[in-house]
Amino acid sequence: KTESKVEFSFDIASSQFLSEEQKHYIILKLKNKIDNEGFLHMSESGDRSQYANKEQLVKKAIKLMASVSLIPKKRVPTKVSKSSKRKRVDDKKRVGEVKQTRNKRIDY
Repeated sequence: KTESKVEFSFDIASSQFLSEEQKHYIILKLKNKIDNEGFLHMSESGDRSQYANKEQLVKKAIKLMASVSLIPKKRVPTKVSKSSKRKRVDDKKRVGEVKQTRNKRIDY
């Protein structure tokens, strides 16, 4: 067995390339990977080579920071189109007519 584990620590609070909003969002999203001092901790030990583990860890850290630092846009609700409203009303009328024809009583 080889000693090839690589550990990564990143101080989010003192980072200069992240905005305050991004820092807050990252802290919310990665609570389980951040310790009490505000350091993000990651480790990699999948490969037998320490250099390969370091490369994998750097890629993983960059991918994680890129995916978490993007703040999602708020969804803008759209209106229901006139044609879909018309289609829904027409379908309801057709179903209502079918039910009305079932209930016709014939007097003798």
